[in-house]
Amino acid sequence: MSTPECNKFPQTKERTAVIYNALLMSKPFFSASQRIFCFVLLAALFPAAVAAQPAGPEAYSGLRWRMIGPHRGGRTNAVSGVEGQPNLYYIGAVGGGVWKTTNGGETWEPIFDSQPIASIGALAV
Repeated sequence: MSTPECNKFPQTKERTAVIYNALLMSKPFFSASQRIFCFVLLAALFPAAVAAQPAGPEAYSGLRWRMIGPHRGGRTNAVSGVEGQPNLYYIGAVGGGVWKTTNGGETWEPIFDSQPIASIGALAV
């Protein structure tokens, strides 16, 4: 490669850096659609190469079960969020009252415990 930029640097290291940068900034050999086509073709010819590998038990050994609520089991009959507040939700449980979260479901607090009827059929906010 004989370009004016390369002839400015007699040292090999600097000349290599200029050539490398010139190649790096050049136009890609394949277009984006050609690269996608090649990937799809290779995936069809070699499905085992792109298939997900199964994870062993050691991948899950650090995980522990934890209760994030609601603390009563059962079905959820109604769900409602508040527009403009993406982390605020309410749920109505068939056998457990109304629950509220302010952190996107990480924790829940009961807000209907003082009512005489626990079963919820609908919820409107």
